[in-house]
Amino acid sequence: MPCAARRYKGGFALDDKKGTAPLDNPDIGSQEEKSSGELEKLKNLFRSELKKAREEAEKNSAGGDDSVEHDGSVETGQQLIQDVEPIENAPSAEEPAEEIPEDMLCECCGEKARNISRGEDFRYCEDCYTAMKKYPYSWRYFLLAAAFIVAMVFSVWNFILDSDSYSYYKQGLAYEKQAKLSSAYDMYSKATSTLGFDVSRTQNITRHIVKIGFMWGRYTEASSIISSQFNAAELKFPHNKELALMRQDEAVISATNQAVYEIIGAYVNTEPSTIPYDELNAKLEAMLNQTTQIEEATDQTHDHNHDGDTAEGHASETTTAAQTEHSDDVEMITVEYNDVLIRYRQYELAVMCGKDSSVQRSFLEKAREADGDGHKLFAIYSYDLAVIYLEARDEAALNSVLEMYDANTEELVPLYMKANLARLKGDFNSAIALCEKANEINSDNYEAYRQMAVAYLLQGNYAKAYASARTAYENGGNANNLTFATCYTYIICAQANGSTADAQECKSQLESYSAMLPSYKIPDEVTGYLNGTVTAAQIYLEGNGEV
Repeated sequence: MPCAARRYKGGFALDDKKGTAPLDNPDIGSQEEKSSGELEKLKNLFRSELKKAREEAEKNSAGGDDSVEHDGSVETGQQLIQDVEPIENAPSAEEPAEEIPEDMLCECCGEKARNISRGEDFRYCEDCYTAMKKYPYSWRYFLLAAAFIVAMVFSVWNFILDSDSYSYYKQGLAYEKQAKLSSAYDMYSKATSTLGFDVSRTQNITRHIVKIGFMWGRYTEASSIISSQFNAAELKFPHNKELALMRQDEAVISATNQAVYEIIGAYVNTEPSTIPYDELNAKLEAMLNQTTQIEEATDQTHDHNHDGDTAEGHASETTTAAQTEHSDDVEMITVEYNDVLIRYRQYELAVMCGKDSSVQRSFLEKAREADGDGHKLFAIYSYDLAVIYLEARDEAALNSVLEMYDANTEELVPLYMKANLARLKGDFNSAIALCEKANEINSDNYEAYRQMAVAYLLQGNYAKAYASARTAYENGGNANNLTFATCYTYIICAQANGSTADAQECKSQLESYSAMLPSYKIPDEVTGYLNGTVTAAQIYLEGNGEV
C-alpha cells in the first residue's frame, strides 16, 4: 500500500508525514480517494480471511485443534476473529455521521443535540448554555425593564384611583339586579363622578344611567348624556342600538312638544274662560295624523369634546315610512308626532279649562292605550292617571297603573298612593304604616311625609301632624320642588297644632305669587279651615280628598 492507515476518532487519517500537507494542497483530495480505495480492498481482504478463519475454526473444533496458520504464523481462530472484528465494525469514510432528530436539536444553534442530561425539556446544547450564561445583557434590556416597571407602577396607581369608582359600579349592578333602581342610579352617578367624566372609561356606566333616566321620564337629560358620551359612529354599533333608539324617541317627543306649544303656548297662565278649548283641542287632535321632519339619529351626535348642547334629531320606533332627504350632509327623516304626548297635552288642556274629570280621564286612558303593553313612556301619564283613579276610589284601576312602577322597588309613588287610598277609606293606621315604609326608603321625600301628616291630622294627633308636615315642607324646599299641596297641608297642620305664626307666614308667601300668577289664589278650603268654617275631615275625606 502507498501509505499506512491508522484509526482516528472513529475514522481513518493519513500518516503523520502525509498529514502535514497544507489545507489548500490540491493533491489532498486525490490522496483521500486513493486511501479510501485501499481501505475498501483491505476490508474485503479481511472479510475473506475472516470467512476462511471461521471455516477452519469449525473444522478444528471438530478435531480438537482451533489453531490456524496465517501469513507464516500460527494463531487460533478465536484470536483472529477478535483482531478482525474491530476493523469489520469500523465505519467507512464514505458513511455519513449519525443524523440528530429535529426535536433533539438545540434551539439556539440548531446544530448540536440538546443536553437532556439537564432534563428532558432542556432546550439547549451544553455549549450554547454555557455561552448564554456568560453573554452580557444589552442596555436595551435594561431600558425595556425600566419601561415595564414604570408601566406597572402606573397601572397600580390607576387601580388605586379607580378602586372607588369600580366599587360604586359593582354596587350599582347589585342594586339593579335587586330592582333598586334609585340606589343603582346614585351608585352609577358616583362612579362617573369619581372617574372625572372620562368618556373612554365611563361609557359602560353611562348606558345604565341613561336607561334608568329614560324610564323615569328624564328624556332630555338622557339624550344629552348620550350626545356627550357617544359619537355618531359609536351609536351605529349593535350594542348601542338601544341608546340610539332612546335618542330617536326623545327627538320625536321634543318635536311634538314644540308643535303643541305653538298651538296652546299663548294661552298658558290665562283665565280658563278665555281659552278657546274646542278650537285648540281640534288642532291637537289633528296632530295625530301629521308628520314632521327631524334629523337622523347618528347625524345629531357630536364628538366627545362638545358641550352637550345638540339639536334634537332622532327617529322614533313609531317612525312610519317614510322618506329620507339629504341637506348639507344631514339626513332628514319624516316621522309622525308622538301620540302618547299629544293625548297627554289634551288632558292638560282639559285641566286648564276646568273640564270634567271624566274628560280628563278619557285623554289619559287614550295616552295609556297609545303607549302599548310595553308602557315605555308611562312616566308621561301614569301619575296623573293614578290620581284620577284615586279620586274615583277605583282601587282596581289604581293598582293596574301602580304595577307600571314594579321595575323599581324603591319607587315611592305606589306607597303614598296606596296610603292616600287607605286614608280615604278611613284606615289611618295603614296609611301611616305605608308612609313610614316610604320614608325608610327615602327620608328626603316630601309627599310621603305630607300624606302621613294628613293621617295624623285626621287621627287628632296634631303634634305629629305638624312635625310631619314641617318635614315635608322643608324637604320640598330643599329639593326645589315645593308643591302647593305641601304648602296647604303645612298651613292646615300648623294651624291645628296652634303654630299660627308658621301658618300665616306660609300663607303670606303664597299670596305673593298672585303678582306673578294672576289666576292664582289660595283655595277656599284652606281659607275656610283657618276661619274655622271647614274641617280637616271635609277637606281630606270628602270629594277628591285633596286641596
